[in-house]
Parts: sequence; structure tokens; C-alpha cells
Amino acid sequence: MVGKGAYTLLGKGNENVKELFRHEFGHILQYRQSFVGLEGFYKVIAPESLLTSNMSFANSYWTETWANHLSNNYFGSVFNNLTKYPSSPLSIFNFSKFLALKLF
Repeated sequence: MVGKGAYTLLGKGNENVKELFRHEFGHILQYRQSFVGLEGFYKVIAPESLLTSNMSFANSYWTETWANHLSNNYFGSVFNNLTKYPSSPLSIFNFSKFLALKLF
């Protein structure tokens, strides 16, 4: 989620804001995964992302690193600030959360 004024800064070519929007687009790409969808996004990704958003490790939490990974693949390049936007594919453990959601 981006704050007020972010769209104005985006128009001015602010690289930090471009990377933020690119990261947030990664969350859209998560939702678009066939095994995630609306239910998986709001029952798995959104709650975990929200719960960790104010913690010191938030940038390295799986919901965020996977969003970055998907964004990197989509745009064909990595983020400029790898410390703020680390990237990692979805682990089998976290993939199983979506499978479990489908079963129950």
C-alpha cells in the first residue's frame, strides 16, 4: 500500500518511488498466481504481510521477498536497492499454505 503523494513523486522520476510501485506490483503478481487467487491472497499473504509490516525483518519476510522475485521476473531486471528489496522464490513450505487452504 502506498501513501498519498506517491503518484506525484512517481511522475517526477523518483527512483525510490518507482521501486516501491514495482514491489507493490509484485503483490498483484502474487494474487494472479493460479494457486493463490483472491482467497489465498487475503487469507495467507495479506494477514502475514500486515502482521510483519512494522517488524525489523519485514523486508526479508517471505511475502515481500516473493513479491520482489515475481516483479524481477516480470520486468526482467532486479531492484537497484537489494537491501530494501531482497528477492527469493516461493518456498515449498509457503506453497503448502496455499495447498492447505484449498483442502480445507
